[in-house]
Amino acid sequence: MTIVNRSFVIQNTLYKFNKAKKEIFFGWKEKRVDNYLVKIAMREKAILDMLHFKRNIYTTDLILEKLKEYKNDIDYNRLNQYCLKYSKTVQRILGFLYDKLAIDSIYLHCKIKKHGKRMGKKSKK
Repeated sequence: MTIVNRSFVIQNTLYKFNKAKKEIFFGWKEKRVDNYLVKIAMREKAILDMLHFKRNIYTTDLILEKLKEYKNDIDYNRLNQYCLKYSKTVQRILGFLYDKLAIDSIYLHCKIKKHGKRMGKKSKK
């Protein structure tokens, strides 16, 4: 996986941009900011992008915390559907986080198992 990063400071805020493959360039809505039309990721897409572009223990812990905090605000059907467009690694990490929070991971488990892979020993079947 090659990730091209660029950083810019706009109005005293640091923004980091990553180049994404066409397959994962979706899940955003357009919003006007200072007369510019910008694409803002939906929360489910933002979760997956964090796991894809910035995969480390800090990010995984942060996502676990946010999934717990906003459990009722997340569209899990959308998250599951979006997740299928990402790598098996991202799918497994999300399944692990679901299991940690007692969120039903059966959908992801079945999709990964269908391709001859497992999520983990303790994944719900």
